[in-house]
Amino acid sequence: MWESTTLALYFVILGLVILRHPNMFSHRYGRQHRIAGGIHLVWLVVGVGGTLGVIHVSPFLFDVCLSISGIFLTLTAANDFAVAHAKVRNPASGALEQDKTVSVSEMQEHVFYQGLNLIQILYLHWSAKREGSRAAYKSYCALFLVSSPWLFRKHFPVNSFSRNYANKTPTPTGIMYRLKKYQYLLYKHVLLHGLNISVVLSTNPSITQVVADPRFRLYWIGLNTAYVMEFFLQTLVKRKYMAQSTMLGLNQLLMVVSTAAALDIVLRVNMIAAITSLALNFINRGHDVINVGITTMLCMLAAAAET
Repeated sequence: MWESTTLALYFVILGLVILRHPNMFSHRYGRQHRIAGGIHLVWLVVGVGGTLGVIHVSPFLFDVCLSISGIFLTLTAANDFAVAHAKVRNPASGALEQDKTVSVSEMQEHVFYQGLNLIQILYLHWSAKREGSRAAYKSYCALFLVSSPWLFRKHFPVNSFSRNYANKTPTPTGIMYRLKKYQYLLYKHVLLHGLNISVVLSTNPSITQVVADPRFRLYWIGLNTAYVMEFFLQTLVKRKYMAQSTMLGLNQLLMVVSTAAALDIVLRVNMIAAITSLALNFINRGHDVINVGITTMLCMLAAAAET
């Protein structure tokens, strides 16, 4: 898969920058976060090696460790830089500008999404192992559980993304932010809610066993890389370890790879679920658990009408 090779190239370029400044992970200031970042980076590389077939790790072990590492990474960032970044107030979320400083609020928001990753991947692994004779109510209970973190979304900061480009003259960076917003909508309503619902309703192994599929493995690595690398690359720019143009180029490369890897999974998702979830996001905003329930029922009615 060309995406695996391209993602490996991404990490090779990043690795060359790190080799020139290896002490970036050993400074005393923010040491917990630096160590956590180094571990997370190595584990991502292990994942890329897995997609290339040169490293073999249990998918379940890899996924759980990656998610826990991601949670620890964001928690240490919010803790280690709480004082230094306490007065940072960004008008919008994102770190593509050269002079941008990540706020504590953004770090805390990412804790939520890292936790969401952990819960979804556990759900997908559980679903892949469930037997066809298993009681249906257990699957619906699992769907509720995997959606339930959204009940606590209000306890985490919300940083607007659209303010980076809304009502502004289009710029290359602004266009990238807009595309990232579209990627987020694709993720939330197709690859999160849509996929979770599809797993419950489908008997097709390409959906129920999706977590073991090489295409999904690649998508999952791309998603987790995208979650952390925008902030890391921006730090490298501020420390003058990397040029701004290189940072933007690597972000664009990652956007292309992660989107391409996701498309194959997108095509397997129940489109009624994805479209309904997106529509309810605007009609009944902020009520994701209820929206997932409504979407699931509509999909069941649509399936019954076809039989």
